[in-house]
Amino acid sequence: MKLIISISMLILKIIYYLFKLLPARNKVVMITKRNIIQSMDFEELKKEIQIRDDKTKVVVLYHNNKNLFQVLIEMYHIATSKACIIDSYIIAISTLTHKKELIIIQIWHSQVAIKKFGHQILNRKEGSSKKIADLMKMHNNYTYITCSSKEMIPYFSKAFNVEESRFVSIGLPVIDYIIRENIDVKNNILKKYPIFKEKINILYAPTFRKRNNIDYSKIINAINLEKYNLIIKQHPLDKTVIKENNPNVIIVKGFTSEKTLQVVDYLITDYSGISVEASVINKPVLFYTSDYIKYKKNRGFNIDLNEEFSKISFDDIEKLLEVIELNTYDYETLEKFKKMCVPYSDGSCSKRIIDLLEMK
Repeated sequence: MKLIISISMLILKIIYYLFKLLPARNKVVMITKRNIIQSMDFEELKKEIQIRDDKTKVVVLYHNNKNLFQVLIEMYHIATSKACIIDSYIIAISTLTHKKELIIIQIWHSQVAIKKFGHQILNRKEGSSKKIADLMKMHNNYTYITCSSKEMIPYFSKAFNVEESRFVSIGLPVIDYIIRENIDVKNNILKKYPIFKEKINILYAPTFRKRNNIDYSKIINAINLEKYNLIIKQHPLDKTVIKENNPNVIIVKGFTSEKTLQVVDYLITDYSGISVEASVINKPVLFYTSDYIKYKKNRGFNIDLNEEFSKISFDDIEKLLEVIELNTYDYETLEKFKKMCVPYSDGSCSKRIIDLLEMK
């Protein structure tokens, strides 16, 4: 395996060397492992770039390391761009040697490091192999890495195995989108799902489990579906099949999690970054940590929700739902969580990121 990777990387390095002989253009390339249609971060950054200079070309690519042709396209655009913005680990960025003038910005797709990730979980059940991570130079070559707050920098620094000085706590572009009043988005969702107008809407959006399916039946069976709509938003990588015919259990399609937040009254999640996005617009966030002990063993935590935010974190679904039923949500704890994670909610996160590109 190691020999195959080494030979493959040598071939890619030779090809990339030839690409680098081409001149850099007035171009910014953005690469994501997520659905490019659903990347609100890239959408916001693209708008900001075009506001400043409509002659700058913006190329957005979906990363698929199993598609060699796709990897070659990435390499070409990286070699011929003045800047590259990514939101995940991208092989071509970390393993190749780039032009000195290329600015590479990593805007990690989560604003908060509740769970450990990256280098923090190498050789653990939820993580990658340390040997492979070292061989693939995981999270190497970044000029800047953005995160939401100074409190998050030590956790992100360990996860990326990069010195803290490389980090800038300037927020994520998606925050700019969320804090705007998106009446059109809300109306479009209500038009497709008119049932959302009829009851209190609870959104359940758990994080991804690398080697385990999520048991959605626990929360489906616990919620009073005569009184509430349960909206389920699965992680893009979650392949769990949900078999449920109740009309009050809605698996939302066609709208991102960020957009879906516009119509919900409560968010139930576990260790997902959507908790931050909901808190920014004061949506009550409830952490459902039913697999807390197992998850702590398999992956581990940077932030112990049960300890630091116990008034809104529950391992018992009945106790969690009681907060909704009795309308006793603790907004002071939500505010504490928000201040820790998102100091910036001024609508200028995208501007601060594009400032790093030294554009006018």
